[in-house]
Formats: sequence, structure tokens, C-alpha cells
Amino acid sequence: MVLLVLILHWFFIDMVSMRRSKDVIILHATAFIEVFLSCLLSLLLSHPVGTLTIHSCRVRGISDWYTVLHNPTPNYEKTIHCTQEAVYPLYTVVFLFYGLALSLMLLLRPWVCRKYLPRQK
Repeated sequence: MVLLVLILHWFFIDMVSMRRSKDVIILHATAFIEVFLSCLLSLLLSHPVGTLTIHSCRVRGISDWYTVLHNPTPNYEKTIHCTQEAVYPLYTVVFLFYGLALSLMLLLRPWVCRKYLPRQK
């Protein structure tokens, strides 16, 4: 998901700028910094807070991703309650990353574009 966002940023920078120069490279570097900071902050803000690790239950099958109607009981012996927590950090970190990437883009990119891209008439 991080690479998808980074490639889309770079694609649209190239599509809008229509030229190759030092200014476009600076915009590419800014996009990389935004995505990198978003990734780092989303890992730091997820559980456990302040570390670069994610603790979640092990995903054993596709049914672990759709837990609303599924709580497995293997061999009818022991109910696995961990499936309700399996999706929490795995989905939430992606949404947190998207929100942080959008916020950082809206905070940093206008100043960089104003300084390095010429004004269009």
C-alpha cells in the first residue's frame, strides 16, 4: 500500500509538471519524504505505541479477514477468539497511513510547489 501511494504521487507529479528538471526531482523527493514520514508515524502510532512493530494475531486463512460471522471452532474443541483481533491492526494501519499521507501532502506540498514550480497563466 505504501508503494502504491508513492508511485501514484510520482506519476501525478510527472503528469502535471510536463518537464524534467531539478524542480521535479525536488517534488519527487518531497513526495518520498511525505510517504516515508506517514509510514513511520503510522507504525509508531499503532499498538504498541512508540515502537516500530505491530502485534496482531496470526492470520491462518481467508476467513480470518471476515470475522463478523465467523468465529472458528477447530474440531469442535476450542473456540479461537483471536480472529476478532486479527484484522484490527492490519486494516487500521493502512487507513492511518492514508490519513497521515493525505495530511502531510496537504501541509507540505503547497509550499514546495509554490517555491519550485512556475506559476501557470
